[in-house]
Amino acid sequence: MFVRDTAGAVHTAEQQAAHGGWTAWTDLGGELEGDPVAISRPDGACTFFAVGRDGDMVTAAQPEPDAPWEPWKELVDSLKA
Repeated sequence: MFVRDTAGAVHTAEQQAAHGGWTAWTDLGGELEGDPVAISRPDGACTFFAVGRDGDMVTAAQPEPDAPWEPWKELVDSLKA
């Protein structure tokens, strides 16, 4: 589960097992504009894509399922016109 707070940061919680409980919220940080897109990869890990407040396209990812998230990285410099 993913949410974006009013400051633009992303937070995530993961279900620990089918029909099981949830982890505590993890703050992934970021200063995002609009809603990020989360993609579940075939191995079960996730990748985020978003636009930062500075207009840059950024991404954050899990290197593998259940692994800690890597920091946000810039993909494209400024999408602002």
